[in-house]
Amino acid sequence: MSSVKTICISLILLLIIFRCNSSNDSSITGTINADNNMGDLTVRIERDLWRNHGDDLLKFTLGENLNFSSTISPGKYKFKVLSNNINVFETNIIVNKRSEIQISLDLKTEPYNFNIKGFELYDEYNQLIKDLENYDKNWRKTRSTTNNEERNRWCTVSDSVRFILNEIESKYDKFFQPIFIERKIYYLTKFHPIYKDIVDLYQQGLFENNKVQFYSSKEYQDYFNDMIELLESLDYKSHLLNGKFFGGILRTHWASDTSPILSENLNLPADYFYKLLKNSSEVSQIVEIRAESLYKLAEHYIDRGKFTKGRNSLEILQTDYPDASFIKNGQVIRMLASIKTTPGYVAPELNIQLTTGENYRLSEQKGKFVLVDFWGTWCGACIVSIPYINNLSKEISKDSLKVIGIANDDSTRLANFLNEQKINYVNALSNKKLLDQWGILGFPTTLLISPDGKIYKQNINIGNNIVNEIRKLMAHYYGKNGV
Repeated sequence: MSSVKTICISLILLLIIFRCNSSNDSSITGTINADNNMGDLTVRIERDLWRNHGDDLLKFTLGENLNFSSTISPGKYKFKVLSNNINVFETNIIVNKRSEIQISLDLKTEPYNFNIKGFELYDEYNQLIKDLENYDKNWRKTRSTTNNEERNRWCTVSDSVRFILNEIESKYDKFFQPIFIERKIYYLTKFHPIYKDIVDLYQQGLFENNKVQFYSSKEYQDYFNDMIELLESLDYKSHLLNGKFFGGILRTHWASDTSPILSENLNLPADYFYKLLKNSSEVSQIVEIRAESLYKLAEHYIDRGKFTKGRNSLEILQTDYPDASFIKNGQVIRMLASIKTTPGYVAPELNIQLTTGENYRLSEQKGKFVLVDFWGTWCGACIVSIPYINNLSKEISKDSLKVIGIANDDSTRLANFLNEQKINYVNALSNKKLLDQWGILGFPTTLLISPDGKIYKQNINIGNNIVNEIRKLMAHYYGKNGV
């Protein structure tokens, strides 16, 4: 019998013992029978967060005795044992308070003893995970069915969220309620039919011109009210959250900014959404969620021109959470840079090689307007905007306006795409240094640079009206400057 099969059979004992230990301070205990061909084993614990955080606790080989301990923060986890990167054991674990786990392994003589203790284990939670996975599977399958009755059951908020998920929730203790509330927020954010309407309008380039009317519709008001009800009922202190509630806060905030009547109808204060994020950043038991809340808070402040508050939030993030993913991947540095790529600031230099092989310097374009479009071939919204930018480049004289695309892409894929699409303006490949320098946080990002080299407009609305909009901006600039 192969080593992997042997391990799988032996670890059935672990699963049986685990199911008998569902109280606090439970342990996972078992034996591993293996031949000499067994490779390294890995013990892994993965935190259940929407931004996946998985860490190998330790790796070990046969012939060793190991005693290992590690402190684990409150939250939901997956505990795994892997052999040669093959998962041979897995269970879902909840840690209710900061705990020290202890791992003991006696691998000198067979059978090898294996003991892990310090976790709080829940059979009920494992079953809950299975129920939610089945819900996801059935929902996705029936989402595309031609049976309208069945499709409506799974695809509308009234049935899918309020009835089906509520049926599952009713089987479980109230202790698990935050998991279900957050899951409902996630489904409303990602899969509600009205969200698909927004995507369709955006892809057609019609959303900006219709968003006030859209957000003011009764259907959207009902959706907004449902989302606020869920956000109000969520316990932001709960260690059972994984961060998917952020989508609900962000989408309703954007909608409220566009159509203030949504918040007025519910008597929500002007700073309601900021308070939700600030509260989460202060009370959450989960370090990653506190850090994410600060990041989102800074993002919202900066998007709305509240640069001092945005900078303060980012500085707290840098000081209090130096190991946060946003620090390590450079997003905080990039967001700080984005403050200086807002209207009125001198645009950073662009000194870059075009896909044609020629060198391009932004400073050499002074005296003309320049539209800089940061995009990618993998970005659906970017692709939708290309025909409009093509038309803009054609309609406005190159003596008045230059257009350059900066693609965050693979060189071969970009070359093939440019050949197929017949794009009539110059393009170049981006790099991390350039994106950091310009503070690019998402795609597409489009900026208009004025003839004096300053950023004149950011987040240009790319759609049917782009030519008229750019002409108005150019006319305003020349009128303001007496040209």
